[in-house]
This record gives sequence, structure tokens and C-alpha cells, in this order.
Amino acid sequence: MSGIIFLFFLWGVWIVATFLLNKDDPARLPIAALSLLLLVVSSISFSVKSVTVNGAAVLLMMGSCVVISKWSFLQKMYFIFSALTIMVGYAGAYLLELYDPVWVLIDKRILLSSALYIIGWILYPASLFYRFFAIVVGTLLGEIFLGVFLSQWSMPYTVGSLEYLDIFGLSATLLLIAHLLTAVKRIMKQHATQRVMH
Repeated sequence: MSGIIFLFFLWGVWIVATFLLNKDDPARLPIAALSLLLLVVSSISFSVKSVTVNGAAVLLMMGSCVVISKWSFLQKMYFIFSALTIMVGYAGAYLLELYDPVWVLIDKRILLSSALYIIGWILYPASLFYRFFAIVVGTLLGEIFLGVFLSQWSMPYTVGSLEYLDIFGLSATLLLIAHLLTAVKRIMKQHATQRVMH
């Protein structure tokens, strides 16, 4: 069922933000509210000319633009390069799969999520924050390109469809798991260093 991975991801984010984050953390309320809002608007779609758009895609893009507007000029320039790189890779992989679906031996969602994780890591090796937004904006730009491109041939395509939201959810989950593993490794290294010093 399309969209189930996205729903589980948002459910997990809401639980962590509501019950596990420190009550004094300023990010706690916005994260919990955004995850619930994404759950609600993911079931809403509307049409812009011949392209159908999911409400969650609009909310993700608007939220990303608000965050990006606060960055410096150089950060924005590198971000544009990164998002366009991800857009080309995402749209190219989708069009290749559409043209020749035989080469896709494993689930497209797993394949694209893994590729997005790797590309995001290459573009932003030190920052989970920038990596996350590059993947969100890059894939949504790819979705917009695909929606406009395929509408010229009267092929129905929903920008930010439930299948896309599953890919987004898997990619974000991979990013968070890798970040947690890195944090655990760093903590274990610190404990090992302290034991050696004592």
C-alpha cells in the first residue's frame, strides 16, 4: 500500500518529538506539529493546470524555503547546486525506469531512497540538517519536472504522490539511522578514551 512507509515515519517522528525529546527543546513543538500537519495534508490533492499536486509536497517545499531563506548567500548557492544535482538524478532514474522497467530488479522505493542517501552524503558529508533539506528540495524539484514533462504527453502524474512520500520517508529514516549510528560510535569512542586515560 503506497504511503504506509511515510505514515509510519511521521508517526515515529511524532512519538519521538512528543514523548522523548526534552520538554525545554524549542524544536519539540514545531516537529510534532509539522508531522501531524503532514499526516493531514498528505490525503489532499489539487490540480494546477494539467498537473496534480499533493498537499504534503506543497507543505514540505514551503517549509524548506522558509528554512533556506535564513542561510547565507554562499550556503544558498551551494544548496542550489546540490538540489539541482539531486533533481537530475531523481528525475533521470524515474524516466529511465519508465522507459525500461526491466532493469529495476528491486523495489523502486528502496533503490531511490538508497541512492538519495548516498548522493546526500556525498554533497553534505558533515551536516544532517543540510543533507535532509537538499534531498527534500531536490526530489520535489524532480517531481515538479516529471509532472510538467509527463503532462505534455497526457500521462497522469501526481507531484508528491504517496509513492514519492514513501521514498521521502525511507530516505529520511536512512539519514536518521546513519546519524544515530555515528553518534553512538562517537560516544563509544569517548568512553573508550576515558577508560584508557584512567
